[in-house]
Amino acid sequence: MEERKRGYQGRRLAGATPRQEPERRGSRTRQAEDKARRERDPWEMTPEEKVSPVEATSAEEAQAEPQEQSVRQVEDKARRERDPWEMTSEETAPITPGDGESDSAGRRAASVAGGKAAPTKNPDNGIGFADGASADHAAGAADMAGPGGAAASADIGGGSSSGRAVKKKKSGFAAFWADFGYLIVTAVVVVLVFRVLLQLSWVPSGSMETTIPKKTLLISWQLPYMVSDPTPQRGDIVTFWSDELGKLLVKRVVGLPGDEITFQDGYTYINGEMLDESYLPRQGITQCSASFLVPEGCVFFMGDNRTGSNDARFWKQPYISVDNIRAKVMVGISVLPDNSWRGVRVIH
Repeated sequence: MEERKRGYQGRRLAGATPRQEPERRGSRTRQAEDKARRERDPWEMTPEEKVSPVEATSAEEAQAEPQEQSVRQVEDKARRERDPWEMTSEETAPITPGDGESDSAGRRAASVAGGKAAPTKNPDNGIGFADGASADHAAGAADMAGPGGAAASADIGGGSSSGRAVKKKKSGFAAFWADFGYLIVTAVVVVLVFRVLLQLSWVPSGSMETTIPKKTLLISWQLPYMVSDPTPQRGDIVTFWSDELGKLLVKRVVGLPGDEITFQDGYTYINGEMLDESYLPRQGITQCSASFLVPEGCVFFMGDNRTGSNDARFWKQPYISVDNIRAKVMVGISVLPDNSWRGVRVIH
């Protein structure tokens, strides 16, 4: 017991703990073996010296790799903040073909063409054919493996001489369309709606009071009159072009082709029958001493304000061709405070 105690105290004085003692004993043993080996053969290398430079370099790189990766991550983050479109170092790294990659396309084509299942992934670069590839894939691979197969494979694997893929930014017409395309589409839709489907017109006078007050904006449906020339119905309010006055007018259709129109005691008669004009602000106010016979292909117009409307009763050419009708009035928008009504109203 005393000897073991003295031995332990001796080891403490020498700076060794019980756990460190086997390591020191092993180190002394290796040193003695190395000394005996040198006495036998001065040129023989020790185990430490036999470590190849490649293995040593690989160990050093393995130790330095985490630090380099952290530095690259910081650099990539800063690069994205400067330009979100710029590629990271991993994305721009060249793809280096592995051993025998130059003729790998030919071997894959032969394997597929012969009915063998090609590997699903190449361990060198991750490019390969899936199992059960079709004849089309085989033909494509065979084409790659032709006279220029090696060059094509090298181009696919290695890219350009710099080994970096360049992400092209949109320029010219593509950039312009990306920025302003929606405005162009919107403008085209608006033009089509208001040039083909709808018509906007302005009523400057009160010839259609009180149905349409003066200075009212009208929205009219013009598509039927754009594709054909339908005959309107009696009582319709339409916009039409007057060749006599040289402008666009809005009136109500009173007479149709073949109608005989007469007036008596302030009322309108169509073919001898009194016309129901409940849309007028007052009844029995239509004054005219003439009679009219509407020809084929024409209509007869009058305004609802019979005492203040310049209409077919007073025109030199009282009959308007159906071809001159532009649209049927649908909605009126009146905002002036002194108008008979204000707001939005369906016109009929």
